[in-house]
Amino acid sequence: MPAGRHHHYKSLKALYFADKRHLEQHGRLIYGETHSALPHGPVPQAAYDATRVLNGERLISDFDDEALRAGLRRAKDDQQDKLVALRDADFIKLGQAERESLEWAIRYCADMSFEQVKAASHDEAYDRTQPNKPIPVAYLVDMLPAEARERHRVS
Repeated sequence: MPAGRHHHYKSLKALYFADKRHLEQHGRLIYGETHSALPHGPVPQAAYDATRVLNGERLISDFDDEALRAGLRRAKDDQQDKLVALRDADFIKLGQAERESLEWAIRYCADMSFEQVKAASHDEAYDRTQPNKPIPVAYLVDMLPAEARERHRVS
């Protein structure tokens, strides 16, 4: 994905949708992110914390501060809150399946409004979780179609 500007909210939601898709297709999350049930829907906690560091709302995140600031900038104006990629993405640690899940999620969110993305992310796993708490992966698994649950069942 080339460097550029991406809406902050949609970027975080795309990670959630990508993880759900990857769980359904491949039986696991992309990289083990914890998603939390925040007021506007689920967010990947480490990624959310990193965007808060970029905005000066938080001092530290799970990511290396220098690498974070070299790769992203958060820009706000009257209309939007965006993440600005300062370099092209490096997919070296992601396999083809992970890239496909991420690309699918980006396309899925691309033309949605804030309200549409919010509605799509307020799913059963989100609804079952206490506000501001981590969403158990088991809740995500429970939402999978029966054939996906059976296909990925551990014996």
